[in-house]
Amino acid sequence: MRVFTAVFGFAAAFVLCNLACIWILRTCGVATPFSFPFHRSERRERDLITSLQGRSKSTCIFVSGFLLFVCPIFLGLIAYDRLLPIQSSSGYYVGTVVVLLILVKGGVFLGNRIWEKAQRQFSSGA
Repeated sequence: MRVFTAVFGFAAAFVLCNLACIWILRTCGVATPFSFPFHRSERRERDLITSLQGRSKSTCIFVSGFLLFVCPIFLGLIAYDRLLPIQSSSGYYVGTVVVLLILVKGGVFLGNRIWEKAQRQFSSGA
């Protein structure tokens, strides 16, 4: 039963963090739809490319890689760990930092990939 609770805690933290990030982005003028956390694959990328049109590469990487990928997953994993009876130790914290670094590297890769797709799309006139 605890694993079931932890999985739903992960999902809830993931969605709520995404919604909070989208609210912040909309406040700053990036028009990402509130239904974004529920989109998958192609539609998600299309929405990101549309909302980040005309922005710099670093903004694209920060928004798509860090705010909408790393933060929700990392906070979801923290919620998952806190809902399970895991003993915190120095190894746990080292593992958490390693997972965060892996997620950041993946976020940078994802942001670069979306930036390149956006550049190809806009250079072809689509």
